[in-house]
This record gives sequence, C-alpha cells and structure tokens, in this order.
Amino acid sequence: MFRPPKPLLLLLIGGALSLLPMSGCGNGGGDPDVVIAPIIQASVVQTSPTQTDRVVSMNNITAVGDIVNADLVVSDSTGTLDLDDVDLVLRYDATFMQVTVVRPETLFGNCGTLNTACNLVSPICLNNLVSANAGGTRYCRLNGSTLCVTDTDCPAPNDKCGNFGKLSISLAVITGPKTCSNKSSQSCTQASDCKFCSSNQSIACVNAGTCSGTCVSFVCAGGSFDGHSCSTNADCVDSCNAGTCSGCSAVLVSGTTRILNLTMRVISTGTSDVRFVVSSNPLDEASFLRKDALDLSGIQFWPSVDSLDPSLVQGSFTVTGTK
Repeated sequence: MFRPPKPLLLLLIGGALSLLPMSGCGNGGGDPDVVIAPIIQASVVQTSPTQTDRVVSMNNITAVGDIVNADLVVSDSTGTLDLDDVDLVLRYDATFMQVTVVRPETLFGNCGTLNTACNLVSPICLNNLVSANAGGTRYCRLNGSTLCVTDTDCPAPNDKCGNFGKLSISLAVITGPKTCSNKSSQSCTQASDCKFCSSNQSIACVNAGTCSGTCVSFVCAGGSFDGHSCSTNADCVDSCNAGTCSGCSAVLVSGTTRILNLTMRVISTGTSDVRFVVSSNPLDEASFLRKDALDLSGIQFWPSVDSLDPSLVQGSFTVTGTK
C-alpha cells in the first residue's frame, strides 16, 4: 500500500519548474556596449559505490554548458530486490545549483497515469522542487558541514557560504486495493480469497465438490446449478476456479535500472557536491527503498550525507562551474 512520504511540503509533479535567470541575453541590436555574460561550464567528477548490489547511485551523467543531466539508478543482480516505494532525498547548494526538471518517467512507469495492469492510477509521484531550490540550511560549500552565515565564515580558498536545499522525491506503486484475477469486483488479501465456482462466481469454493450438486427429480440440488433442470448428476457438476490476488505490480530489480532522470543547472562558479541524504531512523527525511511499507535493509545510497550529522559522508559527486 502507498505510504505518504515524510516531507510536509510535497507537491504533485506538474512539469519542469525553474526559477532561474537566463545564462546570458542581448537586445539583438548589435550595440557594441552590450556585454553578454559568458556561460558557465559545468563538469562532474564522481567516485564509485563500494557495493555492487542493493545500491542507488547516479549514472549516465552528461555535462553540456551549464546543464548537468543524470539518471538516478538502482543496481542489484541477486534477484531479491523487490520494491514498490522509493523515497529519495538529495541535498545540494541551491546558490550554486538548481534542479530544473524531475522527469515523470520512472522505474514504476509514468507518473499519475492509468496502469492498465491493475486499473489504478499508479505510480503516485511527489516532489518539493520549488522549496528545495529555495535552499535550507547554510553550510560552507566545499565541505557541506560547517555552519555559516556569510562567506567570511568559510575562509578556505574559493569557498563560500552556501544554502543547502533538500529535494524530496517520492514514487510509489499503488499495490492495493488488491482484487481477484477471476472476479474483478472481489477485493482480497491472499490467493485463497479468490476461489469461486466457474459457472457461478457468487459461490466461494474450496474444491469442485463445493460447486457441484446432485440431480434430484430432474432438478439440480446444490452447487452452481442449483434449481437447473438435469437428467443425471453429470449435469450438475462444476469446477472450483482458483484466481490470483494482486494490485499493481512491484518491481524486481535485475541489473542496473533507472529510477528517474534529473536535470540540474549550475548557476555559479565554484565547486560543490550533490548527495543522497541517509538515516538509520525511518522517520527522518531521508532516502529509503520499501516493499509493502517496510524499509529494505542493506541499501547503499551513493554518495551520501547523514541527515543529522552532515560531517558523516560517503563518496562524492562533485560538480564544478567555471567560466
């Protein structure tokens, strides 16, 4: 079942949102006094995860001009990573970089569309893009952990006081209400709830005997054909049809699969990291993979920063902006 994400300020995906100025502009009149600001050139260097399975990371990264594009992917080769809910929290310096597009094509399908496999609008996708781009806690940009108020609080060369926002993204398959494959109007919790007589679905059955009657005075007595005319007992025999109980399908990860795609824009020169926020507390605003509302264990989000202690980091996804 879908469990709402923890962040309070989540908005339905409404398309690409941006509060950014254009990188440069001119009036088209050929005025020699008009100076067009040079575009920022973005580049990315990242380290590799220390796990090969049950890991969420960034892949297929491109940097063109001031635009960085990346797939957020999940990797597993064991055949045991089955999930129906993804919460991703990414932290970045909103004075250095803005997330401009969270694309609606996801691991679970297209956001907010009718899933014909279960006749439900699924997956449900939420994010807080606008508030994340407004920033949050102020840290020195280079280490992302030293609290600051102004740039003078960050004396390291080329460092600045950043404003770190948290982009929270929640994607969930609606795995319920579950219904029987052989009787779409019947809700269920398990396959045993989906046994009905083949010719009379109003009768729940255990076996064929439940659905079959006997011919008494040329009339069926009992079972699916109760009251029907008959010549022999064979005219009153029916079978017990066992269906399956399911909602929209969860996803079993095989290899490396894209969760979704992000576009980011570098708006300042300098260097800063993008990281997944992680926590051992399931109530924190942090990144989790889930199945049936339970947090999956052994998941590595790479690179990461701890939700409560920003000095606890693993790996790096380092973006540099130059002119």
